[in-house]
Amino acid sequence: MMDATGQSKKELKKIRIEEEIRQQNERDANKYVTNALIGMAIILIGVQAAVLTGVFSIRMPDAFRAYMAGLILISLSPTLLNRTAFAEKYAYKYYLLVIFISVIGIVNVLLPKHGILAWATCIVITCHYYTPKTSRAVFIICLIAMISCIYLGILFGEWDANLLNGSWGQLHTIHENQYMTYTARIQWMEMLQSVGENRWLTVFLYYCLPRSAILTLTYTICRALNFRTIALMENQQQLMATQHEMMVNKDRIESELNLATNIQASMLPQDFPLYPNENSFDVYATMNPAKEVGGDFYDIFMVDDNHLAVVMADVSGKGVPAALFMAVAKNAIKIHALAGLSPADTFTKVNQMLCEGNDAGLFVTAWMGILDLDTGLMQYANAGHNPPLFKTAGGYEYIQVRANFVLAGMSGLAYRQHELQFSPGDRLYLYTDGVTEATNINDELYGEDRLITWLNDHQNQALESSLLDIKAELDAFAGEREQFDDITMLLLDYAGRLLPDLDSEEETFEADFASIEALRDFVEDYMETEDCSDHLIFQMSLCMEEIFVNIVKIAYKDTDGDITLRLSLDDEERLHFVFSDNSMPFNPLQLGQPELDDDGFEKGKGSFGILIVRNFMDEIKYERLNNENRLTLIKALD
Repeated sequence: MMDATGQSKKELKKIRIEEEIRQQNERDANKYVTNALIGMAIILIGVQAAVLTGVFSIRMPDAFRAYMAGLILISLSPTLLNRTAFAEKYAYKYYLLVIFISVIGIVNVLLPKHGILAWATCIVITCHYYTPKTSRAVFIICLIAMISCIYLGILFGEWDANLLNGSWGQLHTIHENQYMTYTARIQWMEMLQSVGENRWLTVFLYYCLPRSAILTLTYTICRALNFRTIALMENQQQLMATQHEMMVNKDRIESELNLATNIQASMLPQDFPLYPNENSFDVYATMNPAKEVGGDFYDIFMVDDNHLAVVMADVSGKGVPAALFMAVAKNAIKIHALAGLSPADTFTKVNQMLCEGNDAGLFVTAWMGILDLDTGLMQYANAGHNPPLFKTAGGYEYIQVRANFVLAGMSGLAYRQHELQFSPGDRLYLYTDGVTEATNINDELYGEDRLITWLNDHQNQALESSLLDIKAELDAFAGEREQFDDITMLLLDYAGRLLPDLDSEEETFEADFASIEALRDFVEDYMETEDCSDHLIFQMSLCMEEIFVNIVKIAYKDTDGDITLRLSLDDEERLHFVFSDNSMPFNPLQLGQPELDDDGFEKGKGSFGILIVRNFMDEIKYERLNNENRLTLIKALD
């Protein structure tokens, strides 16, 4: 991506890093130059003190002495300016360099045989910390200044035996006393007479040229090291920038994962008790993901006023992909169950849906049961999931049935369904493989045997405390071993629904059309005792006759049997008509509108009578319980 100047973000980032390095280098260089100036000021003060005390004599004009004294004061000024706003300005470095070079020049004039060290210091600092352009200019200035100071040092400098050896001149003792003898150079004009006409070339070849070569070599080495240092610092800055970006991304990812965890948690029922006004059951569930978000899920919801659905599932894989697949699977299961499908039909539909577009190859193991709160009968289906544990009066036992294939594993599968009869006080424990496959430091699995033993030892414990204690048991077993799989558990207690004690009458009829008259008389006699209107008695007699005829004609088509009808009136002045029979599974409500033949009679399995029943009755419900068809019809009194 380019900005308005045509530069990419990567190029802009590199420029920004280089600018940060330059600014930091210049701040460091200014600090080191300031320290060096303090050291040189101390040297100049020492030279002045040596001259004043007569340690040695340096011949220099008074103006030169005044210049040196002023330079000492100026060289100490950066120690004060470093705390001002001027120190942050771009021109501050040039102010320091001018003072630095001037002080080095004075030192070189006073100490010509050691001046090369001072110039080398200036070169090292500028090459290492300032820009190449600045360091190159400083090098040229220092080279010219050094050569000039060598010649000036002959006139004003200290005694230098090498400088005056041979053709350069001779020593003269100019003063001697009881404390010391000190010498000074002969005057410049006398020395020039003793050297001859080649004096400038001799100074240049023996003093200026070697020192210039050393200074140039120092500059070259320092520049090479500087390029390497800048490269290393750029890499370090880029690494720091990358680390900072990674930290920012890490914080962002952690924030998003925490949000995803909260979203996932909000998708699962957590506000227990879920149905505080329902006394027929109690349920509690927990999920502990191995990562911030997991693939396990559970669900608990009422299909209708009389049926409770519980789901336990485990999506293959971990992290965000599994969590997304989990959300799709969970919603699909709930939607199909609320549509009135049985657990087996729900899994059949959901499996087909999840197989479509499953490029990631994820799958779901799932267990689903729908419990009739009146009768305690649960219909369930198992899609490759761990076998639940069912507690009766004899304790916990595994529900060992042949499981169906996993969801999203293969399209076109039809899932089998099973039944489980609850009695008041029974308990169901659902879990994912994170429980039985919890592993300790010795690579031992917690296993099914430990699980059933623990549950039987704590079978009367409250639901919430049971699940929390099981998790504590798993943590104690794993020890220092990190949890590698999601741990999800659910406990369901069945207490049985307290139904109203209704006064009812019941009669059993032979499944034959000849029993229709007796059925009609039974219904009319009961309704007359309840002071029902003639109009309502006629409607209800017609409805009961239609139901009876369809059961005889379809359910008992090739067999004999009995049909029982129970009549009652509840406290809300509603009539209850309950048909029950032991024929093959038959739900009259599945009969749709029939087709008519050429003579206007019904053909096929449709029934106008069932349509009339639907129209007259307020509520109709069919159940298949304990190999028995049960059809309940409810009608409010007018």
